[in-house]
Amino acid sequence: MSYEDYALIEAAADNDEALVMKYLEDGADPNTIGDFGWTALHEACAHSSINPKIIRALLDAGAEPNLHTSEGFSCLLLAVQRPDTDVVEMLLDAGANPNHLSGGRAGPLYYAADSDNPKMVKLLLDKGADVAKLNKDGDTVLHVLVKEGQERKIYNLIVAGADENVKNKAGESAIDMAKRLADNDKQYNGHTGILRGKLDRGEDVPHFKPPKRGGFFPI
Repeated sequence: MSYEDYALIEAAADNDEALVMKYLEDGADPNTIGDFGWTALHEACAHSSINPKIIRALLDAGAEPNLHTSEGFSCLLLAVQRPDTDVVEMLLDAGANPNHLSGGRAGPLYYAADSDNPKMVKLLLDKGADVAKLNKDGDTVLHVLVKEGQERKIYNLIVAGADENVKNKAGESAIDMAKRLADNDKQYNGHTGILRGKLDRGEDVPHFKPPKRGGFFPI
């Protein structure tokens, strides 16, 4: 690793646009792997004030968007946890895999569902994220969220257009699993998250009267 290669990673971690441009011009390799398997693109995508100009410059210089950190994170998995859909679209257009599962369990849709950003979820779905993809445990992202009782995340996926009828390895649909768990536990509300999402995306949901909205649901 040359000085410029290492310095590029540090500049990206610091969100220093000028230094990133300088080290790229000096010939730094954007695919150099630093600590914990992180490249400059990983660092830039993880920054709380993600800079689209830095992402664009790294991609134009040949940064590979599908390299994974030692923790299993792709650049896309990091970027979807930020609000900037332009950066995510940039990565997807550069070939980022919308279906990579970190550790074989959670993918971009899982993390995007936590962002309260339906536009982010819809972008992933439009760009090929597969809500029916099974993780190493044989579940789809919706089944995982149903098991976790993550009503808000379930709602975010459904209202963006995710299909609640996808089945897991056991052949059970997400909506049937949610109903079964709701029947077993009166405090469980994942089923409500699915039905409310269907209602809010304009579908007819017979015999469903949504409870008063909680603070985490969009008005």
